[in-house]
Amino acid sequence: MFAKRFVTGFLLTVGAFAIGMGSAYAASEDERGKGGTLKHATTGADFKGSWKWDDKIKVKLAGGTKTYRGVRYWGTLTDTNKGDKHNVYTEANGTSRPRVYGKRNGSKWVSTYETSRNGKTVSFKVCRDRGTLRPDNCSKQQVLRR
Repeated sequence: MFAKRFVTGFLLTVGAFAIGMGSAYAASEDERGKGGTLKHATTGADFKGSWKWDDKIKVKLAGGTKTYRGVRYWGTLTDTNKGDKHNVYTEANGTSRPRVYGKRNGSKWVSTYETSRNGKTVSFKVCRDRGTLRPDNCSKQQVLRR
């Protein structure tokens, strides 16, 4: 009797766990590639916008047009410390053009397509450029997955 209850309880627990893990995996797979919001801030720089993966970025080359995978992001890049005379930029590591600079002492609308080197991930952050002698202030990196 005890063994039967134990086995039944064990099987119900394992089944519930498996269903929960399957749902979590399916949700993470559905959210990949659809995009989302980007909210990054650091000392002197702020970015609020969105991103989305695009499998059909067309690039014109000398020999014709080639299609790449990449990420598109857009939003407002703002210099929040107007008196420091430093510029701000977004950085998308793993792309063809990693940095997009903003406007010193103001805001700039940024909208760009970036081709991904490996076609699967891009690391995004926003930074304040402090020159060559001091390290830049950067936000925590967010990995955008396909």
